[in-house]
Amino acid sequence: MKPIYSSIPISLCKYALLNGKVNHLKLYVYFKQISSGHVKYETTGVSAWSSDIEMSEKWTRGAVKWLIKKRWITVNTKKKYYRIISYKQLCKKLKLEPLAAVLFENDDYTDFKQFLSATLITDCLKIKKLMNRKNQSVSRMADTNMNWHFYSKDFHPLAISYIAKRLGICNSRANKIKKWAIESKMVFVKKNIPFLINSQGKKIGIEHLQAIKLSSPLIAGRLRTNGKYIKIVESDLLQSFIITRKKHYKH
Repeated sequence: MKPIYSSIPISLCKYALLNGKVNHLKLYVYFKQISSGHVKYETTGVSAWSSDIEMSEKWTRGAVKWLIKKRWITVNTKKKYYRIISYKQLCKKLKLEPLAAVLFENDDYTDFKQFLSATLITDCLKIKKLMNRKNQSVSRMADTNMNWHFYSKDFHPLAISYIAKRLGICNSRANKIKKWAIESKMVFVKKNIPFLINSQGKKIGIEHLQAIKLSSPLIAGRLRTNGKYIKIVESDLLQSFIITRKKHYKH
């Protein structure tokens, strides 16, 4: 199978990951990659499809039926082919916003769940970065979204609570998605445990540890000691190589 890129709506990635349809989306994207929108169905097809996406033939047959039932694909019985509906049509059917997309240009579907997770984490990271640019105008922020983005220059903090809020899920589930994103090897993480600094910009010594814990109970569990000084555990720093863009689907 020739690797062909596909611009998958980020909202569709989110839908699949949060609704347990990762593998169904994987099959749908696979069909789009190997065709121009029409896939011939024949007895030998299921075996090849299953092998390419690394799923069983039994699962693939059931998934094709599900895609037909949900009208992600339609059947032309006369010409014996499946028509794969467009991303725009699918997003409209699912009431999703199709404008933001992620570039998928891999013919290996082994880590598709991890790829979707990396996409969602990257989207959260992008939005957080844009929100933090206080000196950037709204119009410039909008213009920035028009091009492909590489988030590879540096690391940025991203809290689990922020991911959870953006995705509308609990913290534990957000943490799982973050772990899957790191497994994709397209998102990288660094621990962020800086020294605790006083108002004069100086490191605070460990002799003040108990006093700080008593006066600031909300951060008490995040305090650590490092030799003579106190450190505080902050949100992990993340870096992404996922490519996203603002996409206008014509069909």
